[in-house]
Amino acid sequence: MINIIAIFLGGGIGAVLRYLTGMYCSENFRMNIPASTFIVNIIGSFILGFYIFYLSINRK
Repeated sequence: MINIIAIFLGGGIGAVLRYLTGMYCSENFRMNIPASTFIVNIIGSFILGFYIFYLSINRK
């Protein structure tokens, strides 16, 4: 059950960040391509990678 809640929260946070980043990019950079999705996904991947790395070090 905790996995379902984690996926729900992560998906919600990601969707809101994609929307806000898309609005920011379209207003400030006049972009029509979905660069905001790419930017949010890359940042989220780095954060998740650092979090998993941190957990793997502290499991000893």
